[in-house]
Amino acid sequence: MVIGHNSIQIEAGGERQTRCEIETVAIGDVAVRLSAHKLNQILRVRGFLSRRSLTNQKLVLHVVDAKSISNE
Repeated sequence: MVIGHNSIQIEAGGERQTRCEIETVAIGDVAVRLSAHKLNQILRVRGFLSRRSLTNQKLVLHVVDAKSISNE
């Protein structure tokens, strides 16, 4: 699963638009709950970054919790 992020952040006193996509991993109950969400649904996710494997340093987000939220 890939998660997209889009927000405005403050850097050095000015606004900066940020956009990125990050590959994610979800295991067990979290994966089951995520499979019930619709494509492009807005979620708040909590997790940690880790490299894909011992030999692959690409970062992936390991999702440990996800909740549906309304537009903020």
